[in-house]
This record gives sequence, structure tokens and C-alpha cells, in this order.
Amino acid sequence: MNRNLSIPTASIKRIVFIDAALENDRQLSTGTIPNTQVVVIEPEQDAIESIGATLAASSDITEIHLVAHGQPGSLQLGSRSLNRQSLTAEGDRIRQWATALAHDAEILLYGCQVAAGDLGTQFLEQLRQLTGATIAASSQLVGNAALGGNWQLDVCTGTRRSGLAFEAATLAAYPGVLAAPPLGSNVMYAVRIDGLQSQLVALDLETGTSTPIDTLDAPTAAMARAENGQIYYIPAVRRNPPDNQTIPASEARLREEADVNGRLTRKMGDALE
Repeated sequence: MNRNLSIPTASIKRIVFIDAALENDRQLSTGTIPNTQVVVIEPEQDAIESIGATLAASSDITEIHLVAHGQPGSLQLGSRSLNRQSLTAEGDRIRQWATALAHDAEILLYGCQVAAGDLGTQFLEQLRQLTGATIAASSQLVGNAALGGNWQLDVCTGTRRSGLAFEAATLAAYPGVLAAPPLGSNVMYAVRIDGLQSQLVALDLETGTSTPIDTLDAPTAAMARAENGQIYYIPAVRRNPPDNQTIPASEARLREEADVNGRLTRKMGDALE
């Protein structure tokens, strides 16, 4: 069950959802500003369901704060990632959140680089459309300044009015950053065909679970991940002119040639002939 660390009352208009997998999650859950309801989501819990259940008992909420590990266009909260794929699949359930929100509600996403690049922009806009709320998130590292982080949610879909949900001393003392852990050697990439779409997924070879990363515009003939976090792939369908696609850690973009650790260097025109 959720760890609901405060008793909700009719006067509470601010709810903070904190992922229990965060470093020092209790430091954050006990360091909020007054008049804040705190709900801690355990790793095995479905975050969309947990948030929906909490909001079902609430009304006229003006602020929702989601605090979890992040990466461009994704927030890892509970047992699943909130990203474009999950927003699409669970759109009906997420739309129900709006029934508990005030007309000028805001949803603040605390997670590293959630708003970065095209993936971040599209994710924030999709969440805004589903909930009707103003969405704020960061394109940078979130957390301890010594690790390169800050607590400035620098990207917003509208005019942001609310501040952060934590005491200044809590944020200053937090020791980490809210970045998703890097994928290790036990992860491989694959393409899952779903109708006319191809999804790039990361496969955890220890648990057998797969995590969608993005939707590809064509079936792929080959892919590789560079040390800088970029994933390069070659569309199986010949293009005119052919493009080499890459999904970096920060955004999707086009490349004229691939260079994965110095091994794949031919331009796409040569590679497809």
C-alpha cells in the first residue's frame, strides 16, 4: 500500500507523490512545506493507479508534485515509467485525474532531464492535454548542486504560479540527483512490432522485463548504443535520400552518418546499397 504520510483534509490542495526507490526518500517525504499531503509509492505499485486512487478522494487540488528518477520524456514512478507510451496506453485513467483538479492546477515533475529535447517536449504536452493542467519539469539534472543538479524546473507548458513543495533546507541537504540509473551490461535493445508501429525497447536480461523507449518510424535493420548514450539504428525501408536515425539520451534527431565506438562509420547511402 501507499505510505500516506499525512492525513488528507479538505484544506489540503497540494499532494506530493514520492518514489520510494529514490535515494533518501524519507528525507524528502518529511521535508515538505506545510499543508502538503505526502504519498510514497512503493517500487511494486502501479503509479497511475495509486495517483488515481488518491485523487479520487480529493477535490480542487491545485498542485501535484511527482518526485522520481527521470530521463528525457520519462519519469520512473513505482513499477512503471510515465512516458509517451504509457500515457497513450493509459490515457483514459489519466484523464480521470482531471476530475479532482482545480481549473488552474499545475503538475510539477521532479526528475532529471524529463523536459529535455523533443522527447521531453512531447511528453509534457501529452500530459497537459490529458489532464488539462499546466506541466513543469526540468531539462537539466535535478538535485544536489555538487553533482551538477539544481531545483529549477525550467520548462513549463504555461505560466507557472506555484513554488516547490519542499523546504529550502531539505533541498539544500539532499545528497543526490534524480537521474535514472544507467543501463548496464545486462540490457540489450530490440524492436517490438505493434501493428504498423515499431517500438524500441530495452530488455533486462536478468528479469526478462522490457521497457519501451520510443516509437520508431520504420522497422530497423541494425542498431547499437554508443558510450554517450545515443542509440543508432538503420531503417530497413530504403529512403530517398536515406536517413540514419539516432535516439540520443536527450532527444530524437537525424544524423548523416553513424559512428558507434568507431565501428560503424559508413554513410547511410553506402550502407544501404
